[in-house]
Amino acid sequence: MRRLIFLASLSSVLVATLAIAPVQAGFPGADGLIAYTEFPFGGNGVIATFDPTTKERKALTTSAQSPHGDYEPAWSPGGAFIVFTRLSATSADVWRMDADGSNQKRLTTHSAWDDNPAFSPGGSRIVFSTDRNGQFDLYSMDIDGGSVRRLTTSSADDFAPVWSPDNDRIAFVSGRRANYEIYTMKPDGSGQKRVTDNDDTVFQDVYVDYHPDGDTLVIMRVSSSVTDYNIVVGPEGGDYVIHKFETTEAELGGAVFAPASTPSAGLILFHQWGVAGNYFDLAQFDLGDGTLTDVTTFAGAEVYPDWQPIPDFPLVDARFSTFEADIEWVYAEGITVGCSAERYCTGDPVTRAQMAIFLDRALPLPDTTTDYYTDDNGKTGEAAINRLAAAGITGGCAPNKYCPTAPVTRGQMAAFLSRALDLPPTNVDHFTDDETSTFEPYINRVAAAGITGGCGGGKYCPLRNVTRGEMAAFLRRALE
Repeated sequence: MRRLIFLASLSSVLVATLAIAPVQAGFPGADGLIAYTEFPFGGNGVIATFDPTTKERKALTTSAQSPHGDYEPAWSPGGAFIVFTRLSATSADVWRMDADGSNQKRLTTHSAWDDNPAFSPGGSRIVFSTDRNGQFDLYSMDIDGGSVRRLTTSSADDFAPVWSPDNDRIAFVSGRRANYEIYTMKPDGSGQKRVTDNDDTVFQDVYVDYHPDGDTLVIMRVSSSVTDYNIVVGPEGGDYVIHKFETTEAELGGAVFAPASTPSAGLILFHQWGVAGNYFDLAQFDLGDGTLTDVTTFAGAEVYPDWQPIPDFPLVDARFSTFEADIEWVYAEGITVGCSAERYCTGDPVTRAQMAIFLDRALPLPDTTTDYYTDDNGKTGEAAINRLAAAGITGGCAPNKYCPTAPVTRGQMAAFLSRALDLPPTNVDHFTDDETSTFEPYINRVAAAGITGGCGGGKYCPLRNVTRGEMAAFLRRALE
């Protein structure tokens, strides 16, 4: 079964819903916006948001931007971005935009159908489905469309991927047997296994999502005759609980689900056939008490909802780092705002310009009108670099040069911090691998001050680049 996508009219909306694999839903926060695809009567889809508190809706894309329609919105884990599918006359590509619809950027450029995008919970990767190889396979890419990796190579269709909240697995729909069932795999495509078992062909599993607890799956199971829609909930490969919806003329089952923000009793967000000619509306089902509630009743059709996350900490990749507490500290102190609107990029190297900015924010350095270097003119961090030079914290990397884009080594970091904090000298030699390093005196000073314990085994690794996570730990120990 090839997946169909809504094309032009509300009649095709109905037909496509019976065959399409819905987009993944996210990790909703209280009062977060709902992004969805909106179909005006007789028109193609646009991406819109709906505020469940104020009841305000806002179109984020227009038919002028996308004459063939935009579909399948999915929030980033920090709620700052939306990734979606944009159709052309003959293909589809994955796009990304800010939460308000601005800064739209095309991420894939291919003659195939690239669709069903979903962010990783750390915000660094996007998984999507594509028929570049004839059938639909799953691929992933970085958030700017680079570093593309193929994850599945089955001869059957694999689609509707969703990342587990702990970043450990991707669940997806596959037609590898007689019908559609749910599979999981590691983010690199390894360890693929089937986690549902529909031995007969009466029911098809056409959508999957993870509950925020990371252990529970929420599955949409539809009968081949399209008379029953079941919400199936349970652990991967375990005992599933089936919530059955028998359709009537006024209700044509759900298609897209979102788990609740609390692990105990979840809300499932989906679209259903509305009453009184409203076509598809958004609704929610409460797993706790079994109630079904209308969310929208607009004219036209609202489909493919996804709930905006409101994370506990705005830099969503920090929780996957051993430096999480340090990152939260430097953020709270105003030393960093991250590498993007919702990521800290904990494993990225620290550049010399970034080091200047971090120290300038952390320390009360006086302003200066002197321009010390020629290679930082007009670049981010120039003012901070000049203040560090004026304070004697840096002498540059060469005469009249600072090398602002060069990475900071662990030896250089020791020198920066030792000078900035005016650490006293010590006669203790703390490490065995810095004997030939020009930074050895500084390394011993930061070790004596308890700022570093080295890289392990009695070593400091002075030539290794400092990561942003390590930088957070250095600064917290130095300044807290």
